[in-house]
Amino acid sequence: MREYVRFDQVRDQSALHKLQQQGWEVFDTAKVRVDGIDEQIWYHVGLPYKTYVKQLQEIITAYEEVGLKEELFKKIAEKNGEEYDDFEEGHGYFQQGSQLPTAKFMTSYDRVVKGSSAVFASKENKEEYEF
Repeated sequence: MREYVRFDQVRDQSALHKLQQQGWEVFDTAKVRVDGIDEQIWYHVGLPYKTYVKQLQEIITAYEEVGLKEELFKKIAEKNGEEYDDFEEGHGYFQQGSQLPTAKFMTSYDRVVKGSSAVFASKENKEEYEF
């Protein structure tokens, strides 16, 4: 069974067509008698969660293209009483500074939004991880 995040019902064909172009799907129809005379078809539509997530990712990408990711990180750092410029992205480091609130947020953001395995940490608390 498909999972939907939003639901609606429409009876107008042009409205239905616009929703379908946006990724909505018809999952049921109903014939409704209006004033005991006219019969209308109502379309029950849902927005699949995968389509919704894709749309959100497109919006986030548009924000990032104009530099709002960095602005978000700067505001998060400011809220946490930290400096944005004190953090960096690292791979292959054991980073004690990765538990700071700003670093945790930045790491979580990249994992959720981009599927990244990067870890953000304070530049001051970075140690090389040796095997």
